[in-house]
Amino acid sequence: MRPVTFSRALAAAAVGAVCAVQTTGGAQNLLINGTLASGGVATLAAQQQLGITSVGDIHLVVFTITGTDDQGRIISETVTGVNTNTVNTVLNYKTVTQIACSAAIASAVTVDTIALGSSSAIPLDVYLQNGHTVSVKVSGTVNYTVQVTNDDPFSANPSTPLTWITDPAIGAGQTTNQLGSTTNVYRAVRLLTNSGTGTATITVSQQGLIV
Repeated sequence: MRPVTFSRALAAAAVGAVCAVQTTGGAQNLLINGTLASGGVATLAAQQQLGITSVGDIHLVVFTITGTDDQGRIISETVTGVNTNTVNTVLNYKTVTQIACSAAIASAVTVDTIALGSSSAIPLDVYLQNGHTVSVKVSGTVNYTVQVTNDDPFSANPSTPLTWITDPAIGAGQTTNQLGSTTNVYRAVRLLTNSGTGTATITVSQQGLIV
């Protein structure tokens, strides 16, 4: 496997970055009119999770969020509102093209960027049984975790989340340059940004005999 390298820097956490404060008179689409929106589409620096914030009780309202990920694949999920709080998406969005709500919203809501997001999965060669090596270089302020999965990274439905755990090669909650390796065999690696808008550059490599 040739080394794979890419860098990630998230959009800053900002209230109303996707949808500015608004209410609705019934079941309808929210206006995508936040600070990152243009022409009804919000575009983020890199795919990351979103937050839906309400100043009142909207726990009966279901939001259907549609957009794309870093690979340009269409993704969608449903998120149920909460009472005077913020609820986060599970999926990571590069763009947001539609947010439909199931009922009227009398209490003002916003759709925000939050300082949390993961990269696309980097597939590993499971026939190379020597594990993998990971390095991460940091520029600016960022807290990150390298994660691994044994789920299929080529799953046909990009809206179905994979199950991820912390990569033992590096560990969780890192803030500085790191280099590590593991002999454990996994199917994919990704970089999770826990906070910060600094840049994290990850390089993943494998070597060894094919078995």
